[in-house]
Amino acid sequence: MRILLNFFIIFMPIIAEAGCLVDTIALIQKSIALRGKVYGLHLTLAKSKNIQIYGSPYHALKMENFARGVLQRTERFDQVLFKLGFSIPKHTTIYINKGVIKAGLGGPHYITDRVFNIWNGKINDVIVLDEWGRKNNLLLKSKSILQHERMHSILHTTYNREAFTSNYSVIQEAFADFTTSFLHNDPKVAFNFFENNYALRNLKEQKFSTGAYGPSVREMKSILDFNGNSHNNSILFSNVLWEIYEKIGKNKMEKMLKPILDDLNDFYESYLALRKTHPDIHISESDYVIFDYFLSSLDNTIKKFPEIENDVRKILQSKAMQGSRDIKKYELLRKLLKPSGIDYTEKYSSKVANAAKISLIALPTEAGVIYVTYTAYDKIKNLFFTDKK
Repeated sequence: MRILLNFFIIFMPIIAEAGCLVDTIALIQKSIALRGKVYGLHLTLAKSKNIQIYGSPYHALKMENFARGVLQRTERFDQVLFKLGFSIPKHTTIYINKGVIKAGLGGPHYITDRVFNIWNGKINDVIVLDEWGRKNNLLLKSKSILQHERMHSILHTTYNREAFTSNYSVIQEAFADFTTSFLHNDPKVAFNFFENNYALRNLKEQKFSTGAYGPSVREMKSILDFNGNSHNNSILFSNVLWEIYEKIGKNKMEKMLKPILDDLNDFYESYLALRKTHPDIHISESDYVIFDYFLSSLDNTIKKFPEIENDVRKILQSKAMQGSRDIKKYELLRKLLKPSGIDYTEKYSSKVANAAKISLIALPTEAGVIYVTYTAYDKIKNLFFTDKK
């Protein structure tokens, strides 16, 4: 309690002066609660320079070897994505747990609002892995699930929060699934997730498993199958990428992956403008409309790769007919989209300014337990912190 009191005495007058007192207090309270639930009462099972694996003390002895495997797989995945042009988080915490952590915080997932430690000035990307209420450890051992969550953190580290790819969960899920799938040459994501001898999502077959009413398998063949779940809806998008990959091969897809994402961000301002001037393009933020934009942006990306352009365009045209059930919007958009030239690269640094460090010296060292979320950091960074561009 004394620590929190000191914190508010030092920082709250400045925050209040900035006019964001209520929001910041709420965010800090949320962050402290989050840290207590995710990081509380655990041991370090494995670590490297940039990644730390935590686990429950109850299962620590049994999970040390597994944690080292998680660390190694994450580092290998990072190395591959770095070579493909992506940015890798500087500090990552992965929490693994047999069972479920606590209600509302159970994994597997990537915590989008990254955690900022005001004591050491580090922004942590947090990945939570647990058994999601299952009685087996299939989720913990699944390479595709670990790498799916890691791809989320890499995308958020590579592109800022204004980017198209950061704001549409269906796009995030599609690329998280596809990246791990094509690198392993396996369209099945989280095989046997519901213990029904089928994958959670199959990008090639355009099917997904559900356990809502007992294990079952359903199809995602067109926008008419969309069901409000971005994981399931993303299969329509990731299937397009998978068919392109099967056509052009791994080497060419490795060269295309980041340009595809870059273009989705670069053409989005043009797409928004076209929606205002062309009534044929529905004014909507739904996955239905985004699918047409996704195909049209891809069509522009393949122009940079003339050796595969015609073959891939045939796939896109086929998917426009099958997925959207109407090729007109795709044909219109692909001809009219223009690059914006806006830089959507993530540029945040996690260094704390000297003035902030001096203020923090007045706090007991235990103040390291106090974290603020990345959103709170963004709100108050100009008051306390210095970003190096």
